[in-house]
Formats: sequence, C-alpha cells, structure tokens
Amino acid sequence: MKHLAFVDFFKDNDPLKWTSVAPIFDDFESYDKFMDNVVNKETRVKADYDFSKKLYNNTKTYLNRAVESGILIRGGTGNIGGKLSDKSKEILEKYIQITNQDKKVFEPIKYEERK
Repeated sequence: MKHLAFVDFFKDNDPLKWTSVAPIFDDFESYDKFMDNVVNKETRVKADYDFSKKLYNNTKTYLNRAVESGILIRGGTGNIGGKLSDKSKEILEKYIQITNQDKKVFEPIKYEERK
C-alpha cells in the first residue's frame, strides 16, 4: 500500500525509487543527506549511491512478487501504477478485524488504478 501511495504522490517521477528509500522522508536531515549523497552527481558518495540502487532493486523484486502472488494488480502506464487485488483487500479486512481496529480505518483506503 505504501508503494501505491507513492505512485499517487510522485506520479511519473519514478515512484519506485522513492518507495525504496521511504525512510528519508522521516525527517529533513535524512532527506537532505540522501539528496547530497545519492541524487546530486557532484556530491554523490559511491557507497550510498550503490546502496540506494540495491534498495531499488530489492523493492522492484518485492513488488514483482506481490504481483505474482496476486496481492497487487498492475495498471496504469508502464508498471508504476496498480491497485490492491480482491485477495489483498480481504487480507486487510481480516487484519483489521483480528486486531480489533475500528472498521472505519478501512473506509478511506484507496484502491484506485492509476490511469
């Protein structure tokens, strides 16, 4: 679900890249360090850049497995969009029920396919 939220937010600006390094958004210092050490070619630190590429590839593999297992349905342009499958919605509903969370938690969750 986090990846789909990043797809919605970043649109065509490589949401997979941002999903793979999601913790950088926890605070400005982490974001700023990522921009300096990975994104900016002039100040790039090779070890940090290589690590971010590894995270990217791991996330891509994880998402491909989610599609293969029927949790995520690809959609939209290319392979950046998608939606949760009926199977994953059912799992989420059961999780909310088992953890005694208010069913209203389930209502605002979006299952929209990117167009």
